[in-house]
Amino acid sequence: MPRAARIESDDESPEAGEGGGQELAQDEIDEEVDLLFLLQEKLPIPDFLVVAHSRSLFTASKTCRTLLSVHVTLMLRFDVLTPGGCSKEENMEASRRCKRIRALLPQEPISGPLGLYLRFPLREMPLRRASIFRALYKVIPMVKWEECTDVEFICQGALAESLEPQLRKGVRTLMGCEPWIFLEDPRTFRNVTRMELTLTQIGNLPEDVTFPGVSRVKVLCKDAAFADGALDKIEKVFPAMKRLHLQMIPSGLLPLCLPGFVATDDCRISLRQGASSSRVGYGRESNMFLAAHLLTLPFTWQGSFFARLRRFQMDELNEKPGGMTMQNMAEALKGAPLLQRLGSVSMSFLEMLDPTREEFQLEEVVLCMEIEDCLRLFNLFSPLYQQQRRCSIKRLGIHFCAPDGVSKPSEEVERVLLSGWLCIVGHLLAPNGFVMFSQGQSQLFETAFFQLPFLDPRHFSLDVVDYGEHRFAVSTPISLPLRYNEPLASMRPRGTLVSGPMRPSSTNDYFEEARTLPSSPPSPVQPAAALSAGKRSSIMKKITRPSELSARDAMLSSLSIQFVDVIEYLTARKEELFLN
Repeated sequence: MPRAARIESDDESPEAGEGGGQELAQDEIDEEVDLLFLLQEKLPIPDFLVVAHSRSLFTASKTCRTLLSVHVTLMLRFDVLTPGGCSKEENMEASRRCKRIRALLPQEPISGPLGLYLRFPLREMPLRRASIFRALYKVIPMVKWEECTDVEFICQGALAESLEPQLRKGVRTLMGCEPWIFLEDPRTFRNVTRMELTLTQIGNLPEDVTFPGVSRVKVLCKDAAFADGALDKIEKVFPAMKRLHLQMIPSGLLPLCLPGFVATDDCRISLRQGASSSRVGYGRESNMFLAAHLLTLPFTWQGSFFARLRRFQMDELNEKPGGMTMQNMAEALKGAPLLQRLGSVSMSFLEMLDPTREEFQLEEVVLCMEIEDCLRLFNLFSPLYQQQRRCSIKRLGIHFCAPDGVSKPSEEVERVLLSGWLCIVGHLLAPNGFVMFSQGQSQLFETAFFQLPFLDPRHFSLDVVDYGEHRFAVSTPISLPLRYNEPLASMRPRGTLVSGPMRPSSTNDYFEEARTLPSSPPSPVQPAAALSAGKRSSIMKKITRPSELSARDAMLSSLSIQFVDVIEYLTARKEELFLN
């Protein structure tokens, strides 16, 4: 009899007293079930273990290491170092990829796919499995890579041929706009699901050529020559396409708004300045203005572009100068019936969308804002607080920018700002909703906002990638669950720009408690202005007294301020705080 069936029958036995069956079942579980047994039964335990916490499991025993290594899935992106060396741009791009992977890898589940980036010397070609494993042992030695059978490759088309024949079937992504590699040997690369091409290449493909297995496509539009119908041909060439990324010059945006083109379920548009972008009528602003108006004019094809759209990612939506352009884009997106995820938008654009509307159904929004915009965001959500209802947002991505630098607020102001964020996640977002913080300047990482994931990890998450000034956090692809990163102790910032007790110290260690204690929304209490210095000091005394309140409970209690009081306090001091 299977173990689950035996436990169930014992629990339902009439001879067992009340609760006796449950005790017997618990005894059997404690006696017979262990981690090795569960791994041998191929239960998805590795899906819930992050890389940073699994080292002790890999080193526990040889059997445990082998069983865990079998579950590891690897997604390897590689390049080849030529004898002549690489250009400065190539080295900078390689450095950016390494930093990004170094930041994200510890938070990934060990089942993966673990994204890695390696560079091999030319003497290693053709690339063999032994060479790859030898390099992987230098990066992650705890995994027994010989047991890892699921290895996927991301590479340029020419480099795909440098793999030994047995490994070529693992190529999932062909970059570099080299589709002829696939056309010459479609059987070898039959598992390719992602491709990168130019619009000209798609237009020059024979009419009978299709890629039925490719579901993710990136199209580079280096010119606006759409007269040959190449734009309409994208869906014919890729009939199974679910995710489309259009990287184009600004003048290529207008043909998308004309009849005949319908965005996929998951669509991303990136505008890149070309050589002609400096000419009048070819710039980003002018083309965004025309495209936004075309999308809202009462043509017969109005709304067809967004008819199937479920996720829309466009970095240009976070530009501050809004005007009629952003108003029309917001009106067009309001008419998208299936839209669920949106990024990356500015504070003004989110105000135009108005998340307090009953019709607002987005489950994820990525917002690019400055710290000075906190009051605007709190005012935007205040109608929800007054009506005592929640919005539909489950994941609110906050990407902080600081074009004018970062200043250290006073302790009282910092406390009020943190209380406002706790009220939003506890009372105004969807049930089980959370906020993920990211930053475009390294100094922002030292502010108090990035300490919240370690105080309340169930309502706050952390993206430690350093995006820089020209990159932004993006929304989660529609094929993946909403991304949440576990705050790890090794990633906790030092808090050099934290004024209050949220700054990490030996007497204020609430991180371990936050990982084990249940999290509850903060309850409204008296406003910050009403707390005297004596009361604040008494609260801090309780932090060091575990017999009365734990450090985490005392910290949450000190940050429990009514949302209305938060807004009133910041409004009264907005001139001093430069909060608009």
